[in-house]
Parts: sequence; structure tokens; C-alpha cells
Amino acid sequence: MSPFLLVGIGIVMIALAGATFKAPRLTSIVIWALTATVFSTAVLLLYVPGPFAERALWITIFVPVIWVALQFWTYWDRVFWRPAAILVLVTIICGGIIFFSDPVI
Repeated sequence: MSPFLLVGIGIVMIALAGATFKAPRLTSIVIWALTATVFSTAVLLLYVPGPFAERALWITIFVPVIWVALQFWTYWDRVFWRPAAILVLVTIICGGIIFFSDPVI
């Protein structure tokens, strides 16, 4: 990776961490719910059994449902840090699974 890309990623991560610290519920709804949805559905696409076309169809249909469900959960949870922490953790775990998985489908 180029140093410019690493510096850019670092700046984005610092800004995202600062935004999450300042307004955890807002960043959870706007950013972390989307990233957790995208990463978790990518893991489901890799590991759910069945033909790829059927998996892709059903996961594509359920992406908006999962995303909106995470947004509602973020809004109605009484502890405002819990959704942010769980969504970040889901994103990191799913990213690790995707990173270390075999690319063959």
C-alpha cells in the first residue's frame, strides 16, 4: 500500500472515531449501521449454503430490512454507547472473516 493511502485511511479512522465519541447514536445510525449491514451480508453471501445466484438474490432482498432494523435498534436502545460498540465490533469481526476467508465461491 502506498503511504498516501495509509495516511488517508488513518485520517478517516481518526475522524470517524472522533465523530463516534462526540455523537455515538448519530454515527451509529448514519455510518455504523450501514457498514455493519454491508459487512455482515458479505459474510452471509460467502458462508450460507446453496447456489450463489439464490444466495445473492435473497441477501439483496434482505439488505434494506437488516439496515433499517439496525437503525431502529440504535434509536431505541436506552444505553446510547451499546449500539455503537456492537456495530463497530460486528464490522470488525465480519471484516476479519472476509479478510481471512478463501476467495473461492
